[in-house]
Amino acid sequence: MGVLRFRATRLRIWGMQPAGPPGIPPVPARLRRLLEGDGRLLPIGLVAIAAVAAYINTLDNSFVYDDIPQVVNNPWIRDVSFLRDAFTSNVWTFQGTATNYYRPMMHAVFMATHHLFGLSPTGFHVVNVLLHAVSSILVYLLLGRLVREPGPGAVSSLLSPPLVGAILFAVHPIQTEAVAWVSALPELLFSFFALLSLLLFTAQREGPGAGAGVAIVSAGFFLLAALSKETALSLLPLFAALELVLPERRSTPATLVKRLLPPAAAAAVYFVMRLNALGALAPLRRHMELSHAQVLLNGIHLFAGYLGKLLWPLPLTVYHPFESLTSFLAPAAIAALAACSAFAGLCALAWRHNRPALLGLLFVAVPLLPVLYAPALGENVFSERYLYFPSVGLALFAAALLSRTRIRRRGPAAALGAIVLVAAGLCLTGTIRRNAAWKDDLTLWTDAVGKAPGSAVPHYNLGCHLLAAGRIDEAIDSLRTAIRIAPAAIAHTSLGSAYEVKGMLEEAIEQHRLALRLAPRDPEAHFRLGTVLAAVGRREEAIGYLETAVLLDSSNARFREGLRGASTPGVPQASGHAPGH
Repeated sequence: MGVLRFRATRLRIWGMQPAGPPGIPPVPARLRRLLEGDGRLLPIGLVAIAAVAAYINTLDNSFVYDDIPQVVNNPWIRDVSFLRDAFTSNVWTFQGTATNYYRPMMHAVFMATHHLFGLSPTGFHVVNVLLHAVSSILVYLLLGRLVREPGPGAVSSLLSPPLVGAILFAVHPIQTEAVAWVSALPELLFSFFALLSLLLFTAQREGPGAGAGVAIVSAGFFLLAALSKETALSLLPLFAALELVLPERRSTPATLVKRLLPPAAAAAVYFVMRLNALGALAPLRRHMELSHAQVLLNGIHLFAGYLGKLLWPLPLTVYHPFESLTSFLAPAAIAALAACSAFAGLCALAWRHNRPALLGLLFVAVPLLPVLYAPALGENVFSERYLYFPSVGLALFAAALLSRTRIRRRGPAAALGAIVLVAAGLCLTGTIRRNAAWKDDLTLWTDAVGKAPGSAVPHYNLGCHLLAAGRIDEAIDSLRTAIRIAPAAIAHTSLGSAYEVKGMLEEAIEQHRLALRLAPRDPEAHFRLGTVLAAVGRREEAIGYLETAVLLDSSNARFREGLRGASTPGVPQASGHAPGH
């Protein structure tokens, strides 16, 4: 004992501490003080630096994709008086479009950002990067509450499990779409509020008398998360899991009900606000028609795809082609069933041996449930941004595995740490490279075409942006390719507009007629055809199409102006050119 005491004293003299588990090098005392107890400043700083370093090159990016209608052309964000409209109507009401989405916090944050930075894309990207950095710090703090520290010297290691998990979350390439795309703000916003709510929910047992106040604040953040994006409602089962899964935190039924009452009340408030704004929980029924069995099959297919992207984020693209499966015997269905079975087996194993790891798996699966129902999704059924919050689960799972490995002293911790550092470095490099694809619309859709050359949507979007950029011949080629893959009225209309710019008016008329065959009640298609017919002197025929356009959409001033111009010789015609989006 005397020898051991002398050795410990000598280490302290030299500013060191006795080593922890095998493979973990001793750490200078000052560094240890920063890492332990209230002095978690260094790991928090490291997580923040990692998050900012991964996305700082997005600050030079432009507005892309939905940023144009959702930010640039959004009148609500320019005037705070529209805040009431944001909370009492759907997210697209400002442009007269019906939708099932109710996300008022998105408009609120866009308003604040516009007030600070105007329409500078850099300002909006700064907000996204800051939200991601703060969320990464919150992940670190949450993991610190959920993952058992592996004994003396572990917290002081720069490879402590919570720190490793948080850095993995901060630099994972799958986050790129959510952080680099301004319009993905709802994903970041709901995750930020959800993490705050979860962190406070786990803190309720700390300190007598503080539980009620903390519970109310946690429920408040939960409500803000739901008002940011509907997916936040998945927190309710996660709250229950936090109470039931961890042995040292397991609650009695009465305690569980008491703990879940505040978030349940917040959910009730959200539903009242949603019903008031939309008139129903989900007023629109649209998109693909699938049987109940096909809904289940395609949900499994989507879940397996998300697991794959979380583990191997290559290739990444703004548009993932998705073909619905109709048979459980299809090769893709068998592979998806195998992946989901493996995931279920891993959950069962974690239940027996590593409860925090099980929580991590639940944090992956539960938030994905709302986006596995294919009939309710848009044209881009599989979207990378949906993995932003589930990545918290991956971070928790990784931290739990690392903690258990170091507690049981299986394998050299230094080698494990080296592997983790290499993986984080590769992730950081991949993320920085992927950010470049979001530079502008031409870069984004050129990248998408290269990764999905057989899909019509990337070709169509690239063609529209080439047309807006004045690269007419390239636009025509791209739009022709889109039509060859999957004829669509909007693609024919855009190709017709490209022909108009080239002065090829007869070809333009043919394309607009083809568009009308596919969408006979599309007022825009009638208007485009009418304007070109008027331009070649066929006024009587043009007036018929323009009258139909006005009949189908009497509120459109452009349509009325076009009809008036065709009916009155000498009055200039309204342009029929397709927009860039």
